[in-house]
Amino acid sequence: MRGATCLCVLLLTAAWAATAQPAERPAFEVASIKVWTPDGGRHGFGGGKRISADALMVRMRAASLRELLEFAYGLQPGTEIRGPDLPGAYDIDAKAGAPSTREQQRLMMQSLLAERFGLKCHREETQGPVYALVARKEAKLAAAAAGGDASIRMTFDRTTFATSFTATHTTMTELADWLAGQLGRPVLNQTGLQGAYDCNLASVMVPKEAPPADGRGMVPMENGPEGYIRALRRLGLDLESRRGAVGVLVVEHVERPAAN
Repeated sequence: MRGATCLCVLLLTAAWAATAQPAERPAFEVASIKVWTPDGGRHGFGGGKRISADALMVRMRAASLRELLEFAYGLQPGTEIRGPDLPGAYDIDAKAGAPSTREQQRLMMQSLLAERFGLKCHREETQGPVYALVARKEAKLAAAAAGGDASIRMTFDRTTFATSFTATHTTMTELADWLAGQLGRPVLNQTGLQGAYDCNLASVMVPKEAPPADGRGMVPMENGPEGYIRALRRLGLDLESRRGAVGVLVVEHVERPAAN
């Protein structure tokens, strides 16, 4: 177990180092950056926060600097970011010159942030509390069909008041990243499972008391790691609480973007 933990730390360190200073990053063919202002939904994205990406376009609405950095550097939600910040939020429409992967788009966003925001940053590593997502021998996961987009959607049962999540075409790394956002702690994918899967995390959040018979009113809900762990165990997965390598992004310099 100790050897496996050391190997995980070495692999995480190598991954952070490899993306910290790319020798030659690709760039978007064209990009528009505007300071976001509330406009009653005239964006066509409903007026709120949203990030949408396909093979050619990355669109962001009301994105904070933190959200730009999370996308560009593949940070899990809640990753510590040190250094100066920028107030406000931004709308970005960026077009690639050719169909691109998400990893290529991350590198393009790094180039855009360096060019237009004057971003200079580096990665550091510290030790802290983490969860390890692991697979048991009896893991019961359905392999996703080829093609399709990864998504994790919430469903709410109006009778039982239970909240569940359905993951489609989702890799274990994507599941770990999503869990980190839900639990507020880094989650390391140590399942060893490759490919994408479809699965249902059933009854993650359940009422602490019986819901009203008429289905109306508010009910206090259980909303902690226990519900996620129970749902994962039904799939043959588990979360183990450990101390491990935790990445930190340090912003050395950033400034308001130049006008289009």
